[in-house]
Amino acid sequence: MSSTHLHSPLQPVVLTLTNSAWAAYKSGQRQTALSLCQQSLAMAKHNPSALHLLGLLHAGAEEFKVAERHLLKSLELSPSPNVWNDLAIMYRSQARLEKAEMALRKAISLSPDNSAYYYAHLANIQTQAGNLKDAIASYRQALALRPDWPEVYNNIGELLLIMNDLAGAEEAFRQAIRLNGNLDHPHQNLGVTLFNRGLHEEALACLSTAVQLSPSSLAIRSNKIMMMTYVPAVTEKQLYDEAIAYASYAEKTATCYTQWPDTLCDDKPLHVGFVSGRFCHSPVMHFLEGLLRELKQSPNIKVSLYSNTPNHDAATEVLKTLCNTWRIITAQTDKEAAATIYNDKVDVLIDLAGHSKHNRLPVFCWKPATIQAAWMEFGASTGIPEIDYIICDKWSVTPESAPYYVEQFWRLPHGRLCFTKPSFDLSPNELPALKNGYITFGSFNNFAKLNPGVFETWAEILKRVPNSRLVMSTSQLDNEAIKTYIESTFEAHGIEKNRLDILPPRPRNEFMLQYNLVDISLDSFPYQGVTTTVESLWMGVPVVMFAGNSFISRQSVNVHALLGLEEWTCSTRGEYVECVVSKARDTDKLKSLRCTLRERIIESPIVDTTQFAKDFESMLHDMKKAHGRDKPA
Repeated sequence: MSSTHLHSPLQPVVLTLTNSAWAAYKSGQRQTALSLCQQSLAMAKHNPSALHLLGLLHAGAEEFKVAERHLLKSLELSPSPNVWNDLAIMYRSQARLEKAEMALRKAISLSPDNSAYYYAHLANIQTQAGNLKDAIASYRQALALRPDWPEVYNNIGELLLIMNDLAGAEEAFRQAIRLNGNLDHPHQNLGVTLFNRGLHEEALACLSTAVQLSPSSLAIRSNKIMMMTYVPAVTEKQLYDEAIAYASYAEKTATCYTQWPDTLCDDKPLHVGFVSGRFCHSPVMHFLEGLLRELKQSPNIKVSLYSNTPNHDAATEVLKTLCNTWRIITAQTDKEAAATIYNDKVDVLIDLAGHSKHNRLPVFCWKPATIQAAWMEFGASTGIPEIDYIICDKWSVTPESAPYYVEQFWRLPHGRLCFTKPSFDLSPNELPALKNGYITFGSFNNFAKLNPGVFETWAEILKRVPNSRLVMSTSQLDNEAIKTYIESTFEAHGIEKNRLDILPPRPRNEFMLQYNLVDISLDSFPYQGVTTTVESLWMGVPVVMFAGNSFISRQSVNVHALLGLEEWTCSTRGEYVECVVSKARDTDKLKSLRCTLRERIIESPIVDTTQFAKDFESMLHDMKKAHGRDKPA
């Protein structure tokens, strides 16, 4: 922000007061600035520069109507692009986006040849309003005036990434890097783009560069750790080392609470808090809703949800009704969020995100609750020693993995997750192979889990099972670049693209109905599916899975164990191929499973939310009892 040019002659003392007021403002002395500004206006009320500053001071005090009046009066006396820009900033802070856009267009009209910054600001406002194409056009106007602006190329790339234009996003990020290779965000964003295209190792190299450029950036480190979980070549030790490095920086930002309200010793309901960035339509909802419905009936449990969810939807509204307290912590700093949780007197605080998107792991470094645990979305150690437990089961974590966790394992007896039955009624159909005359395999896993080794293995299976087909469906498959990548990868392994059915994303009920096209589901590896595994079995479609030693490669082993389907779990890639080929030959067995899997699931702990809630509540009370004593192994 710069002072408005004074068009009419003013007394030297007025100029001195005005300039001193601006100097005080820029040095953070707002009260002094206000006093000097008022003195200046008392001597010359038609002083546009002083009115400009007075408007800024009132805007800073959130006295927006007064601020608007002063800024508009300044513009009436002396039209200035800087004042219009400051007015746009104020309107934007109030979410008056149409007004903000109008103000910036006024600024641009006053200085069309020097408006690169104003165009970029306009693009930011258009982005906030959801007008992404207009925002990209405005950014390009800024580049026409200032072509060497790497941050703007990065912003264009981010918008193209949101719009699923991976090729355009990649080019924008690469141009930003060419202009300035020392900026961390273009490297990170290029990594995300390449990762979304299935180029995992190249993506990880970009994230490593971003970490080197900004080693203290927790967001970049979290992004790298999450990305590492999908790369087969990454070992548990490497993942653990990265998590420890993350924690070493995260702990520098926190001052750990050392005393807590003495709630664990009284007879009040135990207060459990859940923290997530995905309290919306997501896998979190599919596994959390049923538990919360049951816990709501318990007189011994109080539930608080701490939402870091950027976009709320109908599922969010459902979750709000299933807790005692709903808090939005999206705009809070880690310190503020920790204080909110601490003041709520939470006994057990549970992180649902790990290093996944929209996590708030740094809050846990403040230790705002006496007991802290990690659960659900992340299959490795968080690295944070203030998190006491990883909630798991006897199937998901092997003894060999224990050295790679700072947390202790707390194992639930009937599986670490419980699936909430879908609210819509979809029934399994007749085995498709009986009508088609060939086997149809299916994979509805997140595309990020499909690495080159998975594609090579599936190609071998398609070769071994004559005339078989593969149906794929997930949220990323409406992108032509990804579709082309999948088709070319299979063609490189000798499978023509006409044996693939790549389906676009659909609403969940339509998505699950697609299982009626499939005879056998093929699970991803090493990162196993969880939601897709249960949904497939719910629709009568058995799943062949490859279980390794790490948590992420054993996430769904309990599902097969609880259903008596251990023969569908394999321990090597070769076993996986042979299992699929063998099962594909036995259509009688597939037909029988098609008719009985739904009933078997209903009778199992996999969807028994009542039993799961009992297990979960017992765990919480046992954690309470164990507090201050040795933790369970």
